[in-house]
Amino acid sequence: MSMVNKYESRLFAKGDVPPLSGVSELELVPDADPRPAFDHSDPHPIWRYTGFPKLISLLATQTLWFPAASSLEDPFEGASLDADVARRSSSSVDEVAATEAAFRTLRHWAAVSCWYLSEIESDAMWRLYGSATEAVAVRTSTLKLKDELTRHTESVAPEQGPLAFVMGPVSYVDFRTTELVSYGTDPLGRYFLKRRAFEAEREYRVAVLMPALYQGIEQDTLPDVPGVTVPIRPAELIDEVVVSPFAPRWFRDVVDRAVEAFAPGVRVRASELSTTPRY
Repeated sequence: MSMVNKYESRLFAKGDVPPLSGVSELELVPDADPRPAFDHSDPHPIWRYTGFPKLISLLATQTLWFPAASSLEDPFEGASLDADVARRSSSSVDEVAATEAAFRTLRHWAAVSCWYLSEIESDAMWRLYGSATEAVAVRTSTLKLKDELTRHTESVAPEQGPLAFVMGPVSYVDFRTTELVSYGTDPLGRYFLKRRAFEAEREYRVAVLMPALYQGIEQDTLPDVPGVTVPIRPAELIDEVVVSPFAPRWFRDVVDRAVEAFAPGVRVRASELSTTPRY
């Protein structure tokens, strides 16, 4: 059953959001995808390139911020594949409009945490997301992130039930021609699809539905806050903090002091891209 058929007019009715809890892993399966299967049992390194204020926020509040998909720059976040849109042709005009309205509203209720999946630093990511001189990269692993989320699934909004996180690599596809062998976990699977123009991001993502959605809402209702704050333990989550290759020397000392104050024992180092070449 396609996601559209399963969720179209009932998406926001109380009880129709899957009553999942904990952390589940998924990998979407586009047709003719040449990549090998993603091994979720391996501790794949992941990176978050960010400005210094956001590092301080993570350390001081001991939380990860999951912004709503609607707040991200890509307007295709949560969009339907053309093949899925075509399957609605047998539905009435009103049913098609209701389906599109539901998925458009869901963009405000689905929150995501985005990471760069790589064994090594990326010059492109530094320039794209960390080009400011006061920037850092937080490195952890997929398994450490899963452990932290599993530990805190019930501590965000216990009165509304535990949260259900879905995590896995983003699939980069042509929305015009791609069909999926598997959509993964409804209705969050669509947030693990991006257009091929974004392939350089090598994104690993965690998605979650905001807790209030579990109580049932009207289709045009928007959340009070544009995201979800999830408790984490920085010292257990973070493997190291890497200082931007564009940073001035004094900034390294500031980062050292901040990390020592909030997450003692976490390593801080300069970017490998800041080393001096020899000729």
